Amino acid sequence: MCVVWCFVYACMFTLVVDSQPLHVAPNAISGPSPACHPEQPLHVVTIASHAHAYVCTALCSAVLNNLTVHVVGWGTTRKQWGVFSKMVAKARLLRDVVRHLPPSEWMMWNDGTDAFFNRDKQAIMTAFCAMNRTLVFSAERFCWPCPPGVWPESPTPYRYLNSGGFLGRVADVQRFLDAIFQRPVYKWTEGGDQGESQRVFLAHGPDWGVHLDHYQRIWQTMFKARPAFCRPGLRNCGTGSE
Repeated sequence: MCVVWCFVYACMFTLVVDSQPLHVAPNAISGPSPACHPEQPLHVVTIASHAHAYVCTALCSAVLNNLTVHVVGWGTTRKQWGVFSKMVAKARLLRDVVRHLPPSEWMMWNDGTDAFFNRDKQAIMTAFCAMNRTLVFSAERFCWPCPPGVWPESPTPYRYLNSGGFLGRVADVQRFLDAIFQRPVYKWTEGGDQGESQRVFLAHGPDWGVHLDHYQRIWQTMFKARPAFCRPGLRNCGTGSE
């Protein structure tokens, strides 16, 4: 019963979009985007096809942090998108969403529902703006699928791109996604969108100002990360984040 009410309560505050892309009023502003500021609008987007316990956890955590999350892909399957892989379907859904957002505004992507929010929008944007980048991806300790290339040095063990979360200016997200889809999907590397995101990052990251969340200020990736945590609470002693 608790889970049911949690899901209902979350949906009251969360826009659930079916198979159609998110529609936002067209942006009439041209030229450079405004400087990053915590008070600027932030479009938070995730993907989910149906209700289950993880969906409840993700949406309830968003409600508790006063975040409106736009859910795409609700009620759909990858067959409806004409692809063989759910990772390709996810990337296509994301590309369609980005095309309908104002290019000078900011968006945050959280992949799937095996994640939860523990900060409000202002705290998230404050951490992002402090990095002084136009696009930041979550980072993890282990590299997968690791396409050929030389990874930049990292000040923490979280050295490798994880495509499960990113935050950036919509125009820069669009450029990154366009670079991914320049390669036909049947030639995508192992790992789908993650492998292709790593490939584009290794090729263009430094030139495009793309950065990784090495200190886990926005996302805490959990794969093999448990030894890094210490008390009190969920403090990461390796990065100082919590």
